[in-house]
Amino acid sequence: MDQNTSAFKRKRLASSHVRFSEKELEIIQKMQQATGHSIPDLLKKALFRRVDLVRPLLAKEDVEKIMVELRRQGNNINQITKQINSGLMNGWSQSFNSLVRAYMDIRHIISENSIKAIANANR
Repeated sequence: MDQNTSAFKRKRLASSHVRFSEKELEIIQKMQQATGHSIPDLLKKALFRRVDLVRPLLAKEDVEKIMVELRRQGNNINQITKQINSGLMNGWSQSFNSLVRAYMDIRHIISENSIKAIANANR
């Protein structure tokens, strides 16, 4: 009876057919020869070991919510960019450029002081 139960559990009632490109079939046939497993067994092992397919990181609904929010943010960025490029916010780029220049000046001062400190330490 134990053998019958075991045979019953292993019996496959449903089937499916998979189409491969020539390159894919060539790869899977090499895997079959290397492992000694049948192509269906290779496919089942590869599929059923994938935890992310059984328990994905995010539910489909969560992904949809995230995508909606990303689209909104992208739209906002596009609107801001359009206004900046149209000259509506004309003074903004000049202010930004002056901040960048100030930042570069600070970096230059820090690097000069670092070089002086290293030179003094080596004396």
